[in-house]
Amino acid sequence: AIGIEVNRVHMLSAVLEKHTSVSLANKDIYANVVGGLRLSEPASDLALVAALISSEGQTALPAQSCFFGEVGLTGEVRGANLAIERVKEAVKLGFKKIYLPASNQKYLNAKDFKGAEFHWIREVGELEKMFGGPVRKRAPKENDRRFAARDLGFE
Repeated sequence: AIGIEVNRVHMLSAVLEKHTSVSLANKDIYANVVGGLRLSEPASDLALVAALISSEGQTALPAQSCFFGEVGLTGEVRGANLAIERVKEAVKLGFKKIYLPASNQKYLNAKDFKGAEFHWIREVGELEKMFGGPVRKRAPKENDRRFAARDLGFE
């Protein structure tokens, strides 16, 4: 990983393994931030997750798309600071499709941004449905509580 903390890449790949059908454990992951920049901003998580999902699913991300949001350990997409400023800048730079945390929706009025299409994301599984190619069900693991509850007839 160049320009992004390698531990962050590891954490995000582990979140994808746990909460989607994306399997990255046996893959090499290369991440690069252009221009020699170093990202420490958690709001860049959603962009990296989208790139990993699209790469695994061999599906290109839409042109003129912008992603921002922090991804938590449970796969939730958390709101980002300065959402209005981020969207204004993205629209000014020509981005047409903006993928951002659903929790930022209360601060933004989509009608204020002509020509922009908003996609409100709550959790990483939603990105897999959009960009992951054919969605594969994750095989349950023996230590997975949902697996145990289903086997006992509770789900």
